[in-house]
Amino acid sequence: MSYRFGIHGIIASGKSFVAQKLASVFAEHHQPLVIIDVDQIRRDICGASQNIEHIQCRHEIRKALELEPTSDQRLDGRLVGEKIFFSDIFMERYRSLLLPVLRRELIRQLQTFTGNILLEWALLREDGLLDLVNYQSVQCICEPDVRMRRLHASDLPQEQLMHRINFQIRQMESYKTRPAERLICFDTSRQEDFHDLYEQILKNFIQTC
Repeated sequence: MSYRFGIHGIIASGKSFVAQKLASVFAEHHQPLVIIDVDQIRRDICGASQNIEHIQCRHEIRKALELEPTSDQRLDGRLVGEKIFFSDIFMERYRSLLLPVLRRELIRQLQTFTGNILLEWALLREDGLLDLVNYQSVQCICEPDVRMRRLHASDLPQEQLMHRINFQIRQMESYKTRPAERLICFDTSRQEDFHDLYEQILKNFIQTC
């Protein structure tokens, strides 16, 4: 029996922590869990990847966001953030260029794995990637004060962090749930029973091949 599901939730909601805890519980049951960090794939596409499509994507994003070229042809995440989290126009340009490339890369990587797979991405549903996990997901939520404590050590400017949070909240609020979705909400401010979460996944989620 194998499962493919996603973990999503806004920044500092505890996604990575929950993913690692779930991997440990799956391992206890002799069921390895492959975690695919979608944000790392995004960073590769925007950074050091030498894939021709990824290089072209960076070039198009740079033009669309009116950024100056860099010597290594990578996109500076901080400068990108200053554009997209302060302008709906730039955000739409960025998403329209990045998301199709990100999706294709995800599909390629998913084809290389078998068994239990977890996709971790803040806006998994809102960015149209939920079908890659058969509409099965865990949504991490937390109290606002808990989120801000977790972000205390972030190297991003406070103003950019707040704009990022507000953007993700708006995206989630505008999302319309599909009938096929199977969603488990997990409050990382309060819940710590990862064995119970594991049981919910096995009980409620569709078996995948």
